[in-house]
Amino acid sequence: MKRRRLFALGALACLPGIGAAAIETRPAGRFALVIGNGSYNGHVLPNTRPDAELVATALGKAGFAVSIRKDLDRSSMFEAVRRFASDLPAGATALVYYAGHGLQINGSNYLLPVDITPTSEAGVALRAFPLQALHERLALARSAVNIVILDACRNNPFQPVPAVRLRSYANLGLASARAPKGTLVAYSTAPGQLAEDGSG
Repeated sequence: MKRRRLFALGALACLPGIGAAAIETRPAGRFALVIGNGSYNGHVLPNTRPDAELVATALGKAGFAVSIRKDLDRSSMFEAVRRFASDLPAGATALVYYAGHGLQINGSNYLLPVDITPTSEAGVALRAFPLQALHERLALARSAVNIVILDACRNNPFQPVPAVRLRSYANLGLASARAPKGTLVAYSTAPGQLAEDGSG
């Protein structure tokens, strides 16, 4: 049996484009970072943390090594993303799922840490976690494929009400983002639309 197996491997090595290195290649692995932010100052999102747990369980069953984090402040969000991206092995599949508050300001998307108290658009830009920072970290990682899932298309609290009378629909929800090559971004709703938290 051992002889037959060695013969089969030798035959594969002789095929065009297939060598010993290709035979030894194994999947680099699947890795996921799941973040559920729900306990904001003076406001709680009831579904984000249970959603994060469900997604983490599903990803684990799909073969991902999952790191789940909940209720992160700004510095913890930067650190979690930095550590996740830097630990990815070459050729890996990386997935980041975020559930929590998110909004766009002047076409830029921000994920809100739980320690933020929004007082103005300028303040959010300084104290929130920019989605672009996540894209940049993943672009520098050694992973082959990056998937970002944003369950975070909530309203901009600084937008006048009713929004449709004073601003265009383009300012609602999250904006369409430019992702680096090899990165897929999925939203809970279409760019410029709102996804309410719901009741269950």
